[in-house]
Amino acid sequence: MVMPQPSKFLSVRQKLLESWSRRLAEPRQGIHVSDTMLCLRRTAFQRLDRNPPTTDLKKIKYFHQGIMKHQLLQDLLGKEEFEIEKEIVYTCKNGLKIIAHPDLIYKKDGAVIEIKTTESTSCQTKYYKHHADQAKAYVAMLGARYAVLLYIILGYTKEAGTNYFPEYILKVSEDERRKILEKLERDATELQRGLDERDPSLVRHVAYDKEYMNRLGRNWVCENCDYSSLCSALRAKERESIFNVKNIKTSRSSS
Repeated sequence: MVMPQPSKFLSVRQKLLESWSRRLAEPRQGIHVSDTMLCLRRTAFQRLDRNPPTTDLKKIKYFHQGIMKHQLLQDLLGKEEFEIEKEIVYTCKNGLKIIAHPDLIYKKDGAVIEIKTTESTSCQTKYYKHHADQAKAYVAMLGARYAVLLYIILGYTKEAGTNYFPEYILKVSEDERRKILEKLERDATELQRGLDERDPSLVRHVAYDKEYMNRLGRNWVCENCDYSSLCSALRAKERESIFNVKNIKTSRSSS
Protein backbone atom coordinates (compact mmCIF):
# COMPACT_ATOMS: atom_id res chain seq x y z
CA MET A 1 0.00 0.00 0.00
CA VAL A 2 1.40 3.38 -1.00
CA MET A 3 0.95 6.07 1.59
CA PRO A 4 -0.36 9.40 0.25
CA GLN A 5 2.30 12.08 0.05
CA PRO A 6 1.60 15.19 2.13
CA SER A 7 1.27 18.39 0.18
CA LYS A 8 3.65 20.05 2.60
CA PHE A 9 6.31 18.43 4.78
CA LEU A 10 6.99 19.41 8.39
CA SER A 11 9.86 21.82 8.94
CA VAL A 12 11.15 21.43 12.50
CA ARG A 13 13.44 24.40 11.94
CA GLN A 14 10.43 26.59 11.13
CA LYS A 15 8.63 25.29 14.22
CA LEU A 16 11.65 26.30 16.32
CA LEU A 17 11.52 29.83 14.93
CA GLU A 18 7.76 30.09 15.52
CA SER A 19 8.07 28.78 19.09
CA TRP A 20 10.92 31.19 19.81
CA SER A 21 8.88 34.13 18.50
CA ARG A 22 5.97 33.16 20.77
CA ARG A 23 8.36 32.93 23.70
CA LEU A 24 9.70 36.45 23.04
CA ALA A 25 6.16 37.82 22.82
CA GLU A 26 5.25 36.55 26.30
CA PRO A 27 5.16 39.49 28.76
CA ARG A 28 7.93 39.41 31.36
CA GLN A 29 6.88 40.20 34.90
CA GLY A 30 8.88 42.50 37.16
CA ILE A 31 12.33 44.04 36.79
CA HIS A 32 15.11 41.46 36.73
CA VAL A 33 18.81 42.09 37.34
CA SER A 34 19.55 40.87 33.80
CA ASP A 35 17.20 43.60 32.48
CA THR A 36 19.57 46.25 33.84
CA MET A 37 22.74 44.84 32.26
CA LEU A 38 24.19 46.27 29.03
CA CYS A 39 21.59 48.61 27.47
CA LEU A 40 18.51 49.75 29.38
CA ARG A 41 16.89 51.15 26.24
CA ARG A 42 17.20 47.82 24.43
CA THR A 43 15.45 46.16 27.37
CA ALA A 44 12.68 48.77 27.19
CA PHE A 45 12.17 48.08 23.47
CA GLN A 46 12.10 44.33 24.09
CA ARG A 47 9.67 44.53 26.98
CA LEU A 48 7.28 46.90 25.19
CA ASP A 49 7.27 45.11 21.84
CA ARG A 50 4.36 42.67 21.58
CA ASN A 51 5.37 41.77 18.01
CA PRO A 52 9.12 41.13 18.33
CA PRO A 53 11.27 40.93 15.19
CA THR A 54 11.71 37.50 13.62
CA THR A 55 14.69 35.89 15.25
CA ASP A 56 17.36 33.80 13.58
CA LEU A 57 18.57 30.26 14.21
CA LYS A 58 21.91 31.54 15.53
CA LYS A 59 20.23 33.03 18.61
CA ILE A 60 18.29 29.81 19.20
CA LYS A 61 21.53 27.84 18.88
CA TYR A 62 23.29 29.94 21.52
CA PHE A 63 20.26 29.78 23.80
CA HIS A 64 20.05 25.99 23.49
CA GLN A 65 23.77 25.50 24.07
CA GLY A 66 23.73 27.76 27.10
CA ILE A 67 20.72 26.08 28.69
CA MET A 68 22.09 22.57 28.14
CA LYS A 69 25.50 23.40 29.60
CA HIS A 70 23.92 25.16 32.58
CA GLN A 71 21.67 22.21 33.32
CA LEU A 72 24.53 19.74 32.97
CA LEU A 73 26.74 21.60 35.44
CA GLN A 74 23.87 22.13 37.87
CA ASP A 75 23.05 18.41 37.75
CA LEU A 76 26.71 17.46 38.24
CA LEU A 77 27.20 19.79 41.20
CA GLY A 78 23.90 18.70 42.74
CA LYS A 79 21.47 20.15 45.27
CA GLU A 80 23.23 18.83 48.35
CA GLU A 81 25.85 21.59 48.37
CA PHE A 82 24.20 24.14 46.08
CA GLU A 83 20.91 25.99 45.75
CA ILE A 84 19.92 26.09 42.08
CA GLU A 85 18.42 29.24 40.55
CA LYS A 86 16.91 30.42 43.81
CA GLU A 87 14.68 33.46 43.34
CA ILE A 88 15.83 36.53 45.22
CA VAL A 89 13.65 39.64 45.53
CA TYR A 90 15.29 42.92 46.53
CA THR A 91 13.04 45.83 47.52
CA CYS A 92 14.30 49.31 46.61
CA LYS A 93 13.83 52.32 48.86
CA ASN A 94 11.00 53.50 46.58
CA GLY A 95 9.24 50.13 46.89
CA LEU A 96 10.23 48.82 43.45
CA LYS A 97 11.16 45.14 43.53
CA ILE A 98 14.12 43.68 41.61
CA ILE A 99 14.21 39.95 40.89
CA ALA A 100 17.31 37.78 40.59
CA HIS A 101 17.96 34.12 39.77
CA PRO A 102 21.63 33.27 40.40
CA ASP A 103 22.65 30.04 38.69
CA LEU A 104 23.97 28.52 41.92
CA ILE A 105 24.48 29.48 45.55
CA TYR A 106 27.06 27.56 47.59
CA LYS A 107 25.29 26.63 50.81
CA LYS A 108 28.47 26.46 52.90
CA ASP A 109 29.39 30.15 52.65
CA GLY A 110 26.67 31.75 50.48
CA ALA A 111 28.95 32.33 47.48
CA VAL A 112 27.20 33.10 44.19
CA ILE A 113 28.17 31.02 41.15
CA GLU A 114 27.33 32.52 37.78
CA ILE A 115 27.86 30.39 34.66
CA LYS A 116 28.41 31.90 31.21
CA THR A 117 28.90 30.14 27.87
CA THR A 118 30.97 31.53 25.00
CA GLU A 119 32.74 30.50 21.81
CA SER A 120 35.52 33.00 22.43
CA THR A 121 38.75 32.18 24.25
CA SER A 122 39.30 35.77 25.37
CA CYS A 123 37.63 34.91 28.70
CA GLN A 124 40.72 32.84 29.55
CA THR A 125 42.67 36.00 30.30
CA LYS A 126 39.93 38.46 31.28
CA TYR A 127 36.26 38.27 32.20
CA TYR A 128 33.58 40.36 30.48
CA LYS A 129 32.66 43.34 32.64
CA HIS A 130 28.89 43.01 32.19
CA HIS A 131 29.10 39.38 33.32
CA ALA A 132 31.00 40.44 36.43
CA ASP A 133 28.51 43.27 37.06
CA GLN A 134 25.64 40.79 37.01
CA ALA A 135 27.38 38.37 39.38
CA LYS A 136 28.32 41.21 41.74
CA ALA A 137 24.74 42.47 41.72
CA TYR A 138 23.62 39.07 43.01
CA VAL A 139 26.33 39.20 45.68
CA ALA A 140 25.19 42.67 46.77
CA MET A 141 21.52 41.65 46.91
CA LEU A 142 22.30 38.56 48.97
CA GLY A 143 24.88 40.20 51.22
CA ALA A 144 27.37 37.50 50.20
CA ARG A 145 31.15 37.97 50.31
CA TYR A 146 32.06 36.90 46.80
CA ALA A 147 30.99 35.32 43.52
CA VAL A 148 32.58 32.75 41.22
CA LEU A 149 32.21 33.62 37.54
CA LEU A 150 32.63 30.40 35.57
CA TYR A 151 32.96 30.33 31.79
CA ILE A 152 32.30 27.35 29.54
CA ILE A 153 34.07 27.61 26.18
CA LEU A 154 31.81 25.89 23.65
CA GLY A 155 33.06 23.68 20.84
CA TYR A 156 36.57 22.59 20.05
CA THR A 157 39.13 25.30 19.45
CA LYS A 158 42.93 24.97 19.46
CA GLU A 159 43.26 28.35 21.15
CA ALA A 160 41.43 27.05 24.22
CA GLY A 161 44.10 24.45 24.95
CA THR A 162 42.82 22.45 27.91
CA ASN A 163 41.24 25.33 29.83
CA TYR A 164 37.60 25.08 28.80
CA PHE A 165 36.36 26.26 32.22
CA PRO A 166 38.15 29.50 33.22
CA GLU A 167 36.83 30.93 36.48
CA TYR A 168 37.21 34.18 38.39
CA ILE A 169 36.69 35.07 42.04
CA LEU A 170 34.85 38.38 42.41
CA LYS A 171 35.02 39.88 45.89
CA VAL A 172 32.65 42.65 46.95
CA SER A 173 33.48 45.01 49.82
CA GLU A 174 30.80 46.73 51.90
CA ASP A 175 31.48 50.05 50.16
CA GLU A 176 31.23 48.44 46.73
CA ARG A 177 28.05 46.64 47.78
CA ARG A 178 26.45 49.97 48.68
CA LYS A 179 27.42 51.49 45.33
CA ILE A 180 26.18 48.46 43.40
CA LEU A 181 22.78 48.57 45.10
CA GLU A 182 22.46 52.33 44.55
CA LYS A 183 23.17 51.92 40.83
CA LEU A 184 20.86 48.93 40.58
CA GLU A 185 18.04 50.95 42.15
CA ARG A 186 18.65 53.90 39.81
CA ASP A 187 18.73 51.70 36.71
CA ALA A 188 15.65 49.70 37.70
CA THR A 189 13.70 52.88 38.50
CA GLU A 190 14.66 54.46 35.17
CA LEU A 191 13.68 51.33 33.27
CA GLN A 192 10.37 51.01 35.12
CA ARG A 193 9.53 54.62 34.27
CA GLY A 194 10.14 53.94 30.57
CA LEU A 195 7.94 50.83 30.75
CA ASP A 196 5.17 52.63 32.64
CA GLU A 197 5.17 55.48 30.12
CA ARG A 198 5.65 53.01 27.24
CA ASP A 199 8.44 55.26 25.97
CA PRO A 200 11.98 53.86 25.36
CA SER A 201 13.30 57.39 24.82
CA LEU A 202 13.02 57.94 28.59
CA VAL A 203 15.62 55.21 29.12
CA ARG A 204 19.31 55.71 28.41
CA HIS A 205 21.32 53.82 25.81
CA VAL A 206 24.97 52.73 25.44
CA ALA A 207 25.46 53.64 21.78
CA TYR A 208 28.39 55.94 22.51
CA ASP A 209 29.87 53.93 25.39
CA LYS A 210 33.51 53.11 24.62
CA GLU A 211 33.31 50.05 26.84
CA TYR A 212 31.32 48.26 24.13
CA MET A 213 33.39 49.25 21.12
CA ASN A 214 35.07 46.36 19.30
CA ARG A 215 38.43 46.41 17.53
CA LEU A 216 36.77 47.89 14.45
CA GLY A 217 35.43 50.81 16.45
CA ARG A 218 31.83 49.60 16.28
CA ASN A 219 29.50 49.09 19.20
CA TRP A 220 28.89 45.34 19.42
CA VAL A 221 25.82 45.77 21.63
CA CYS A 222 24.15 47.93 18.97
CA GLU A 223 25.26 45.63 16.16
CA ASN A 224 23.48 42.73 17.85
CA CYS A 225 20.35 44.69 18.76
CA ASP A 226 17.07 44.12 16.90
CA TYR A 227 16.05 47.69 17.70
CA SER A 228 19.19 49.53 16.58
CA SER A 229 17.37 51.34 13.73
CA LEU A 230 14.57 52.54 16.00
CA CYS A 231 17.09 53.64 18.63
CA SER A 232 19.15 55.45 16.02
CA ALA A 233 16.06 57.41 14.98
CA LEU A 234 15.38 58.32 18.62
CA ARG A 235 18.97 59.49 19.09
CA ALA A 236 18.67 61.68 15.97
CA LYS A 237 15.59 63.35 17.47
CA GLU A 238 17.41 63.82 20.78
CA ARG A 239 20.36 65.49 19.02
CA GLU A 240 17.98 67.76 17.10
CA SER A 241 16.21 68.74 20.33
CA ILE A 242 19.54 69.57 22.02
CA PHE A 243 20.60 71.60 18.98
CA ASN A 244 17.33 73.59 19.04
CA VAL A 245 17.69 74.33 22.77
CA LYS A 246 21.24 75.59 22.21
CA ASN A 247 20.07 77.83 19.38
CA ILE A 248 17.32 79.31 21.57
CA LYS A 249 19.84 80.06 24.36
CA THR A 250 22.28 81.60 21.88
CA SER A 251 19.59 83.77 20.36
CA ARG A 252 18.41 84.96 23.80
CA SER A 253 21.94 85.82 24.92
CA SER A 254 22.66 87.84 21.77
CA SER A 255 19.42 89.84 21.91
